[in-house]
Amino acid sequence: MSDSIKNKADDAQTRNQGFGDDNKLLLSLSSSDYHHAGRRRPNLTKEEIALAYNRLRARKEVPTVLKLRAELGNRGSYTTISKIYWQLEDERQEREFALKENNINRDEVAALTQVIVEKAYSGNIDMVKQERIKSAAAIENIEQTKQREVEDLCGKCDDLEAKNKELTEDKDKLNAELKKLQIQYAAQHEELLKAQAKNEAYEKMLADAQERSDVAKELAAVKKLLQQEKGVIE
Repeated sequence: MSDSIKNKADDAQTRNQGFGDDNKLLLSLSSSDYHHAGRRRPNLTKEEIALAYNRLRARKEVPTVLKLRAELGNRGSYTTISKIYWQLEDERQEREFALKENNINRDEVAALTQVIVEKAYSGNIDMVKQERIKSAAAIENIEQTKQREVEDLCGKCDDLEAKNKELTEDKDKLNAELKKLQIQYAAQHEELLKAQAKNEAYEKMLADAQERSDVAKELAAVKKLLQQEKGVIE
């Protein structure tokens, strides 16, 4: 398999990672790009530099201008490679930011992308297209799942807010009832104190009356005794 085909396959990975318009790239993999043509373009293109950039990253290497030029067979000017290199870095950072913002499972995306690359290396372009469609469908499914989870959480939050509102209203009602009971208790307590004061007064009056009654009885007994003594004297 020619390096050109592998380079084109790596370019498919680069485009798929960015979720850009890679249909043009896939269509550009025509028969003229295969080894049968036996011709090479005289100047480096962004696609070729992007393929070399992506191959370095696939090998877990940090791309640099020097490494890119070496990967390209020491072809191209440093100025051209440096310019494209920084464009590719910016695009990569934008893709990573988009993945992070959309909360997509990057492991799954990376696995799907790897499948695309492997199929591209095999030269099966139709399979690459199919894998690209599967990748897009998987990403859409992930996004839909996350969206459903967000909607579910929002629904639960609404239910909790409604329940909290209901509990707050019940609490306010109970506090109002408690306040009424406290007022009633205070009034009843005051009435009880008044009743106790009256009872003490009545008990005192009864004791005084009892004392007077006892004194009257004693006086009557003394009077009776005096009358008896007087009758004996007479």
